[in-house]
Amino acid sequence: MIYYILGLAAAIAALHMVAPDHWVPLSALSVRSGYTQRKTLSLSLLIGITHGLATSALSASVAFLGLVFLSGALVRYISFVLLIAVSVYIVANAIREQSAGTEVQQVSLAASVIPDPALVPILLLASPSGLYTLSVAIVVFLAVTVATVVCMVYVSMLGYLRGLSGLRPATVDYIVAAVLAGTALYVLLS
Repeated sequence: MIYYILGLAAAIAALHMVAPDHWVPLSALSVRSGYTQRKTLSLSLLIGITHGLATSALSASVAFLGLVFLSGALVRYISFVLLIAVSVYIVANAIREQSAGTEVQQVSLAASVIPDPALVPILLLASPSGLYTLSVAIVVFLAVTVATVVCMVYVSMLGYLRGLSGLRPATVDYIVAAVLAGTALYVLLS
């Protein structure tokens, strides 16, 4: 189970940070502003760390409160409900953004650091396994978040992601929602 949780934390972090709304605004800003490669990569590192820490802090707080006030048996069912709820939220948000017609290049850098609720149910799922599993899941999430955004920005600077930069963030959101929904079924059936 621990490897599944860690793999899920890594997959969610990578999938989410591959979404163009996390790296295209910085790439576009760096080109427009004439940033050096070093400055651009430093900013991508800062974005990854900030996003990862904010998401982890939010998620750990919610998981802690859940564990303090809920019995262990309820955590599994609440994890299932939260996974489904977050999946629905992500799909609804993707539909809203799609209908608004917002271009990825117009998205603010601030959007790249806003906490993501997808880690909350993963940490609740990990909580019965203990503090060690929770801690490792957070570290894995942080490391993959940072590594993914830095890699995406770096590869975009090399000019290899022109096609991927046209990828709609909603498409990635749908994939993340599907992974979370699949995990919800796994939690319910295990």
